[in-house]
Amino acid sequence: MRSWLRYAACILLSIALMTAGLPAKEQSLVSASAGDVQNGSFETAQAASGYWTGLQPAFWSHWVPAGAPALSLDSTVFYEGTRSLKISSVATARADVLQTVEVTPGENYTLRGWIKTEALQSGLSYGGAFIRTQYLNSANVKISDGPSSVPIKGTTAWSEQTLQLVIPANVTRVKIELFYESATGSAWFDAISISTGTIQPPVDPSLFQALRDKRLLQLTGNGRYQPADMDMNAAIMAVANRVSNSSASGYWDTLNKQSGRSFLWSDLSSTAESSHVTGAYGRLKEMALAYATEGSPLRGNETLLQDLIHALDWMNVNRYNETTSVYKNWWDWEIGSPQHLNDIVVLLFDRLTSVQVGNYNRAIDRFVPDPSRRTVQPALQESGANLADKSFVVVLRGATGLSAAKLNQGRDALSPVFRYVTQGDGFYRDGSFVQHGYIAYTGSYGTVLLDRLADMFDLLHQSPWMPTDPQAGNVYRWIEDSFEPLMVKGAMMDMVRGRATSRESSTDHTTGRGAIRSILRLAQAAPVIEGDRMKSAAKSWLLQDTSFDNYYVGLSVYDIDIIKGLLQDQAVLPRAELSKYHVFAGMDRIVHSRPGFAMGISMSSNRIASYEYGNGENKKPWHTGNGMTYLYNDDLLQYSDGYWATADMLRLPGTTTDHAQAPLADWNYYFSSKPWVGGASLEGLYGAAGMELDMQNSTLTGKKSWFFFDNEIVALGTGITGGDGRKVETIVENRKVQSGGQALTVNGVAQPAQAGWNSALSDVNWAHLSGDGKGDIGYYFPRPAQLQGMREARTGTWSEVNNGGSTIPVTREYVSLAFQHGVNPNIGFYSYVLLPNADAATTQSYSESPDITVLSNGTSVQSVREHTLGITAINYWASAVVDGIASKQPASVVVKETDTELVIAVADPTQRQSAIAMELNRTGWTLASADSTVTVQQVSPSIKLTVNVAGAKGGTHTIRFTK
Repeated sequence: MRSWLRYAACILLSIALMTAGLPAKEQSLVSASAGDVQNGSFETAQAASGYWTGLQPAFWSHWVPAGAPALSLDSTVFYEGTRSLKISSVATARADVLQTVEVTPGENYTLRGWIKTEALQSGLSYGGAFIRTQYLNSANVKISDGPSSVPIKGTTAWSEQTLQLVIPANVTRVKIELFYESATGSAWFDAISISTGTIQPPVDPSLFQALRDKRLLQLTGNGRYQPADMDMNAAIMAVANRVSNSSASGYWDTLNKQSGRSFLWSDLSSTAESSHVTGAYGRLKEMALAYATEGSPLRGNETLLQDLIHALDWMNVNRYNETTSVYKNWWDWEIGSPQHLNDIVVLLFDRLTSVQVGNYNRAIDRFVPDPSRRTVQPALQESGANLADKSFVVVLRGATGLSAAKLNQGRDALSPVFRYVTQGDGFYRDGSFVQHGYIAYTGSYGTVLLDRLADMFDLLHQSPWMPTDPQAGNVYRWIEDSFEPLMVKGAMMDMVRGRATSRESSTDHTTGRGAIRSILRLAQAAPVIEGDRMKSAAKSWLLQDTSFDNYYVGLSVYDIDIIKGLLQDQAVLPRAELSKYHVFAGMDRIVHSRPGFAMGISMSSNRIASYEYGNGENKKPWHTGNGMTYLYNDDLLQYSDGYWATADMLRLPGTTTDHAQAPLADWNYYFSSKPWVGGASLEGLYGAAGMELDMQNSTLTGKKSWFFFDNEIVALGTGITGGDGRKVETIVENRKVQSGGQALTVNGVAQPAQAGWNSALSDVNWAHLSGDGKGDIGYYFPRPAQLQGMREARTGTWSEVNNGGSTIPVTREYVSLAFQHGVNPNIGFYSYVLLPNADAATTQSYSESPDITVLSNGTSVQSVREHTLGITAINYWASAVVDGIASKQPASVVVKETDTELVIAVADPTQRQSAIAMELNRTGWTLASADSTVTVQQVSPSIKLTVNVAGAKGGTHTIRFTK
């Protein structure tokens, strides 16, 4: 009898287990009891079916949306027990092994699991092996995504993944998914468990209050406000006037206060336009600022407060809550609106009920349950500025909701931001910053990221939640490597601002001011040495930037206090202007700095796109990535004051152009087919740079080189061919000038100073453009040049470069000099030398006794010798010899030779080669030092060496010899 019962029981159990293993619309059919994962160590097995081989785990379901992966229980690889779950595939596949567990609404849980991988590869940034979660209601309907672990790739040992779950009020189940995302190779999962509570012990409520108080200080400056400070008063009154004013046009004045209202403001009434949600919260934040800020005439106004709170509750019921469906732009739901809402809660925290705070936070949890994932597109993993913004949202939500788990989640989600990258989005070790995969964006998305990280570090400093990631310190190095070389006299170079240059209200100086603000906030949380260095650099920029009528207009009380405090601090000395040559190989940019000027070059390759167009912004970008040169000097408004609305975008300085235009499409990226773009740096002071030109929508090609010494920049071009029947020019200069001023002199003869001058200039040896006290520029031509000179008044509108710009005409005057290569040139060439800050007499003197000699301007090699410094700079486009220096492969090389020292700097601008072999017809030298990538085969009778450039990403390798 007992045998029969055992047999019947086994049959029933087998049926139950087999039923449990069947997938049903991506849901596990068996839910664990509250707070448990059934068979989390995969010890209980049953007969296999579907994609399973051998046995399959009980209580787990599976979903395979793509490919043919193998799912199995592995008894040879495990973390605990005797088995683990293995997912593997030879071809790219997606697979998900899942289980649903019941949870208690409002409770905190810790989900743990272990993952191991072998040769796991994915072409997607979010691909690999990870654990993800979904929040469900009692009917198994998805409410939102929960947190996910960071995808693992490659070959890794067992690593623990820990997720903090904060269960929303309307959630009773959590789907646990062991995910194999768009990958090949093998992944193992084991020891999956869930438990109530969090890793952190109970937190003192005063710690949450300290964070809210710090954010309140950042927002209002309360406690730092000085009633006698006119700039602080102006900043406060600007907020108050936006809220309420004598013309009754303020946000409070125009707020719809009627009962039964269907909108708060008539111009933000749409239920299909997501920006109206963010816009409404933005106005409510301004009202909250006016109410909460010391010195505001509206501070403590109870009527304002009640109208504000009623409006907040209306938004929660009608526009932004845990059941709202997403429409239009994801950014408004996951960044714009929750950022404003968090700040409003901080500003009004003591006047809101716990129920109201809970309602608002549940809405934020709905749209930002996990900052590392795009809620509306869960497969997309956030990066860069978006990730930092969403992490800050979750951190502040934790501070207002008294949730250590949320604070931990927001802080820990930041870790990928700190990592250096070798491709795609992020910071590179050479200082580059790339966003949208292919765009140099330090001065736009990079500054947004810096701003958010500065706020985060400033907020969390001296709290239990300050980032502890070992690589978090990279943020301080980015200031020196990524931002400082691009900052000139308080301005952020336009060549790294992308679409932002087309925005009428955004200039290089306003962007630079924003970066300074962020750097000074970051300095408050930095180690002393790093903080002092940042303050010194910022003080230098603040003292140099006289472009503003009043530097403090538009800044907050908090930032005004920090900046004025720095300027008054005699212990902080301003840093000297940079003397530096920097190759940003990861984003195809070059910067050469000396006291008084800086020169930037914007290039493109098969790695970095020429430009970005999208959202109706940057409508004339075609040539900005074709070698455009940016010369910054004491003319602080050269690239501000209407430049991008009026500049001739088909004749940009430094470019070789056939005036081609290409059709524009949102977020289509336009690459050169050529890999040779970059350069070499000698001792961080001198360098060579070049690009092989490959025009979009044109057959025009050519080889362009620049060689940087102290106060002279040599530009060479050759092999200029094509143009499709269009006239081809190389633009030496096309500079914005003051109307009727800034005289142009050619070979000692002053040219007409009136707009409309246009003349062919023959046998030009030198030219000079006066800066009228704001930085002269000299031009020397090693071979007498035939140039076209022009002085023109150009009229444009901001709407012509940006759909959101003004239609009001803007007129500015420009002076240009250009080589004329004719129609369809065949191996055209040019050479010229820029002499920043040289007056006319100095330029003429230099032309009569130049410091440089052009050694070669051929299609195989371009080279210049600078005699005073003893430097030979060379760009090898192919195997060639010049000045007794041979390279067997394409390379960029700078050689400095004195009586006692020979220094060689070598780089692979193609970023595709494994080695560069060189021979120098030099003797009598002894090897003193060399990078580990360099092998010196002999030093006599000639020097032979090989540089291993594999994986160097265009970086420079240095070898030093002595006598």
